Amino acid sequence: RQMCIRDRRRVHGDLKLGYEMKLKLSFIVFAALITLCCTISIRERLEQLDNNEFGKRILDIIQVQINTGETPVQTILDILMKLREGLLNEQKNLEAVFQNSASDCLKMKPQLKAEIRKYKKKKIASETSLTTSNADLEDLQLQLRENEKVHAALKEQGEALNKAREDERKKYEDAVSDIARMREALKRAKEILSQIASGESSFAELDRHMGSFKVEYDYARGLQKMANTFAQMASKADPKLLNHIFEVIDRIIQQLGENEFALTQSESVKTKLHEAQAQQQRTLIFDASTKIQNVNARIQDVKNRQLKLKNDISHYDTSIQQKLKELGDKAAQCKTQKNSYDQRVESIHDQLAIIEEVINLVHTHIEPVKDYVSNRSSSD
Repeated sequence: RQMCIRDRRRVHGDLKLGYEMKLKLSFIVFAALITLCCTISIRERLEQLDNNEFGKRILDIIQVQINTGETPVQTILDILMKLREGLLNEQKNLEAVFQNSASDCLKMKPQLKAEIRKYKKKKIASETSLTTSNADLEDLQLQLRENEKVHAALKEQGEALNKAREDERKKYEDAVSDIARMREALKRAKEILSQIASGESSFAELDRHMGSFKVEYDYARGLQKMANTFAQMASKADPKLLNHIFEVIDRIIQQLGENEFALTQSESVKTKLHEAQAQQQRTLIFDASTKIQNVNARIQDVKNRQLKLKNDISHYDTSIQQKLKELGDKAAQCKTQKNSYDQRVESIHDQLAIIEEVINLVHTHIEPVKDYVSNRSSSD
C-alpha cells in the first residue's frame, strides 16, 4: 500500500513537471511569435517613414550615426530631441511673425476702409457743392443777361438824350443865326431908306433888298408884311413916315436882341439840364457796367470753384480706386500669409509627430531600428 502511494506521488510529480515544461515552451513560442509580429510591424512603419521626405531625413541621420561606429542610444535620442526643439522654436517664431502680420492686417484693413469712406464722403460733398454751384452759375448768368439788357437800354437812352440835345442845339444855333441876319437885313434896309431920303439911293434898291429878304425868310410872314409896309411907306418919301419907320426898325432890332438873349438863356438852361441828365445817365450806365463787372467776377469765381471741385472729385476718385486696390492687395497678401502659415504649421506638426514616433521606436525597439537602417541604402 505504501508503495502504491509512493508510486502515485511520483507519477503525479512527473505529470506536474511535464505540464510546467509544456507551459514554458508555449510561452517561449508565444513570445517569439509576438516578437516576430512586432518586428514585422516596426519594419513596415520604418518603411513608411522612409517613404516620407522628412522621415527619410531622420532615418538618414540615424543611419549616419550607426554607420560611424558604436553610437549610444542616448546620442541618437539627443539628436532627435534637438531636431524637435528646433521645430518647436521655429513654430514659436513662426507664430510670433504671423501674429505681427495678422495684427498688421487687422489694423490696415479698417484703416483702408476708413480712408475709402472718407474719400467717398468728400467726393459726395464735392459733387453736392458742384450741383449747387451749377445752379449759382445759371442764376448769375441770368443776372448778367439782365444787367447787359439794362446797360444796353441805358446806353440807348443816353444816345437818344444826346441826339435830342444836338437837335435842340442845332435849332438854337439856326435861330440865333436867323436873328443875326434879320438884324443885319433890317439895318441895311434902314440904311437904304436913309439913302433914299437923301437921294443917294432908289426904291429899286430897297425893293431888291426886301425881295431877297422875303425869299430868305419866307417862313417869317410877319416880317414879310412889315417889309411890304415899309416899302409902301418909304415910297411916299415922307420924312415923318421915314422917322416912324426907323423907330419901328429899331424896336424890331431891339426885340430881336431880346429874343436872342431869351434864346441864349433858354439854351443855357437846357445845356445845364442836359448836363445833369447826361451825368445821371452816365452814372446809371457806370453802375450798370459795375454790376456787369461784379457779376462777371462772381461768375469767374464760381467757374474757378467748379474747376477745383472737379479736380477734387477726380482726385477723390483716384484715391478711392487706389485705396480699393491697396485693400484688395492687402487682403490677398494676408490670405497668402495665412495659407503659408497654416501649411507650415501643419508641416511642423507632421514633422513633430514623425520625430515623436521615431523617438518612441528608438526607446522601445532600438534593435529593429538599427537592423533596418543598417540594411537600407542611404540613397533610398
